[in-house]
Amino acid sequence: MLKRLIIITVLDLVLIWPLVYSEHPDPSESLGVIIIVPFLILINVIAGLILRAFKNNWSIPILINGIISSAIFYYTFSYEINKGITDNYKSYFFENDKKNYEISFKVTNEKFRDSLTFEFYELGKGSSSTINVSGRYHIRKDTLLLRTDSGTLIKIYKPFLFDFPKKGDTIKIRDR
Repeated sequence: MLKRLIIITVLDLVLIWPLVYSEHPDPSESLGVIIIVPFLILINVIAGLILRAFKNNWSIPILINGIISSAIFYYTFSYEINKGITDNYKSYFFENDKKNYEISFKVTNEKFRDSLTFEFYELGKGSSSTINVSGRYHIRKDTLLLRTDSGTLIKIYKPFLFDFPKKGDTIKIRDR
C-alpha cells in the first residue's frame, strides 16, 4: 500500500506543480483554493469508493491521496502566489511630514506585459490606505520616471525620490 501511495504522490507532484506554475496565480485568484481543494478531495473519495466496490488494491491509497493531493495543491498554489508577489512587485519606503509612505511598483509579468504601474500609500497603524497617487512608470537608464494619473512627473534615482510632494523636493527612500 505504501508503494502505491508513493507512486500516486509522485504523480500528483508531476501533474499539479507544472499546472499551477504555468498559470502564474495572482493573489486575487486565491479564493479558488476554497473550490479546488474540496474538489480534489471529492474526486479522490469517489474514485477510491468506486475502486473499493470492485475490491481493487488501489482504493485505500487513492482515498488517502485525497488529503495528500489537496495539500500538494494548496502548498504549490501558495508558493506560486508568494513567488509572484516577490517577483512582480517592488516597494520603497520613506517618511515625509512625520508620516510613513510606501511606493509600490508592479513590474512586468506575463499576464500584464504592459502594466508598469505604481501607487503611493500612506502607512497607518496596522494597515495602509492609498493616498490617490498612482500612475505608470518607465525606466530610463538607472532612473525610474513616474508619471501620475494627473500628469505630474516624479523621479527615483538611487536612494532618492525627487519632486514629491511638490517640485524641487528630495526625499531619501529605502528598500524593505
